[in-house]
Amino acid sequence: MRCLVAIFTLVLLSVEARADDTDVRSVIDRGLTFLAKDNLAWKESKKCYECHHAPFTIWALNEAKNRGYSVDDKVLAEMTSWVVGEDYLARLLPKRPEQKEIVFSEAPLLLALGLEAGDTKATQDGLKQMLASVVHDQNPDGSWKRVKESRPILSSPDTLTTLALLALSAPNAPDLGEEGKAAKQKGLQWLQAASPDDELQPAALRLILWRRLGRPPAEWEPLAQQLQKAQNDDGGWDQVKNAKSDAFATGQALYALAEAGAKSDDVAVRKAQSFLAKSQQPDGSWAMTSRAIMGNGKVATKFEPITHAASAWAVMGLVRSAPAEIKPVEPSKKGSE
Repeated sequence: MRCLVAIFTLVLLSVEARADDTDVRSVIDRGLTFLAKDNLAWKESKKCYECHHAPFTIWALNEAKNRGYSVDDKVLAEMTSWVVGEDYLARLLPKRPEQKEIVFSEAPLLLALGLEAGDTKATQDGLKQMLASVVHDQNPDGSWKRVKESRPILSSPDTLTTLALLALSAPNAPDLGEEGKAAKQKGLQWLQAASPDDELQPAALRLILWRRLGRPPAEWEPLAQQLQKAQNDDGGWDQVKNAKSDAFATGQALYALAEAGAKSDDVAVRKAQSFLAKSQQPDGSWAMTSRAIMGNGKVATKFEPITHAASAWAVMGLVRSAPAEIKPVEPSKKGSE
């Protein structure tokens, strides 16, 4: 009788384990399909040089492709060639007169991050122009900031400076010479002296940056612990305290923890993957509301940009935290120099 009870218990545990398993591959595939389809529709209808659809689609598809997941290569190639084309760059990077106040455009920065996640052999010229624009828009104190913030995408100086340093320090970033080195040094000095915003995004991005720059554990382990403690009971993370868990914050946290060495079978990782699987919409996206404040002082009512960016972060977090479909290529150490 005891043997039968033991066997029955093991069967129940096995069934529960299978029921709790998250089919991460299917969630990723649906997310990638949404991003490709949604981005093409946005491109055809808006034809704008924006900081949400094109950059995040290119970034997410490159991240997934690097780890062996099947992506729509036609869409990736089309979007990549579009954003590094002369017509697009002419609109994205117009010749600007000297400005009394620096007006920072985040689009070149996010596009550079997306392109750098993939093979940059054919995009070096465009990348160099984008990064030169980023360097041009650096403030004298070493930071990058917008005149009008629109969080979480068009965000704070803390977040923008970290993203700029990630782009300038990427292993396959084009050489910007002494000007590029000076910009990185000034940016790092500013970031190290600045107090992080009391939000999840700055902590997650700093963790990614410190890891990629090869900083000692004493600098990045507290950030990893901070993210782990901030995980909600539902398995997700929120952008700001006392808000609901969402895909944008959860994807960033997963990405950062994976960069810090979290394994795919860690409890925190499994809980986060389960949250994203349960909250994914039938079309492959993740529903979002907006924190952005428009020029008229009102909260944004169009959710397409934040939905697309959040869905991309969710996909990238899942891709980074799940086992690779192929062995990922070891990154160059250039960025840690």
